[in-house]
Amino acid sequence: MASEADKNAPAGEAQPDNILIEQPIEISSDSDSDDSGSVRAESSSESNVNIVNSLSDSDSDLQSQEEDTLEDDFAVQLAMPGKNYKQFMELCVTAFELNVFEKIEMAITEFDQHFVIPPHIWLKYLKALKVVTQTPAECAVFHSKCARALSSRYDEPLAEFVVKSLLEEQLVEQHLMWAKVLADYGLERVDFIKDLREALSLLSDQEEIELVEKTMCAQCVTWNCNEEQLDSIEQLIVDFKNKLYCSSTALMLDSYICKANTLRISTKIKLTLGKYFYERGLAKYPTNSNLWLDYIAYMSKPLEFNDKEEIHSAINDGYLSSKPLQLIERALRTKPTIEINHKYLQLMEHYDFSLDRIDKNLNRLFERINQFIKMTVELHLDYLAYRVRQTNVDDKEQVLIANYKFV
Repeated sequence: MASEADKNAPAGEAQPDNILIEQPIEISSDSDSDDSGSVRAESSSESNVNIVNSLSDSDSDLQSQEEDTLEDDFAVQLAMPGKNYKQFMELCVTAFELNVFEKIEMAITEFDQHFVIPPHIWLKYLKALKVVTQTPAECAVFHSKCARALSSRYDEPLAEFVVKSLLEEQLVEQHLMWAKVLADYGLERVDFIKDLREALSLLSDQEEIELVEKTMCAQCVTWNCNEEQLDSIEQLIVDFKNKLYCSSTALMLDSYICKANTLRISTKIKLTLGKYFYERGLAKYPTNSNLWLDYIAYMSKPLEFNDKEEIHSAINDGYLSSKPLQLIERALRTKPTIEINHKYLQLMEHYDFSLDRIDKNLNRLFERINQFIKMTVELHLDYLAYRVRQTNVDDKEQVLIANYKFV
């Protein structure tokens, strides 16, 4: 049983090796001299030290065996072909348990090539990366990885980590990164704006101040909002977050978009609020196909004041890209579905992608979904319909090429 001292010691701090004090020292009943008692006590102490050394050696051997097992597990997981999302997660867990940065880097790099890495994994990786970041070149890599992480999904802890890191650096050198973070999080995290304004107040060079101000005015929609506007935005966001937190399924966001349109704020802020609602919803339900498709539909609508313009052209993207083609690619990296795949082909056709480009993109997608028979068949049928639409039936060569494609 642990001693009272052990119970009260702070968690995580090293405990004193007091096991020898608690071990009983047997003294023979025929001992009648101090010298013999002293000798026996010394002998017992030496015995206990040997026991502790033996235990220490045993623990060291066990730790070494566990590390070897983890090394073997990591090698097997890394070499496994066609890993799915769960297997990539297991690879990252093993890498973090090994606590070897090179292996963590390998796991993250391969994971990122196939799927959207969840924010909590990015955060753990970035914290490890920051520890080994020292040179200017390494700082540049750290910033690029932060940018990549922020493009994965809306996530406040991840944004908080990046903002805290930015506050440790020169403002002017990183003002563009600040602008992108605030473009995504400036509606909800007014404290980020306050942190930046405080850093801005420490600058003395007027040209630098004007540069930062100009950039933030262009990128952060709430940079120049008054208190009344900020309060109305905050009330709507708090209400939305409470409903989202309590929901067990994806919310219908139309009602909140309608509420945003009633606020006395600029059209640009209203549209950015719409983007925020979808990003927040997808942060909780990242694999909900209908939510992705609704988001794409919202970002494809023409603006009321100019039918030639689309909503996405009036929104400043930060790291969370929201143009329709960018959204469908994010959805595909998260989880392909029959509906998402269909929309992907539809958008490529809408934006006049060349046949070669469409073939290249779909071949890459087919490689990823080939284990899902129904999804693969459905995409082949969609592609067949597309090729028929693109084929001039009076041109025998085109007909032959189309037929050959499906032989």
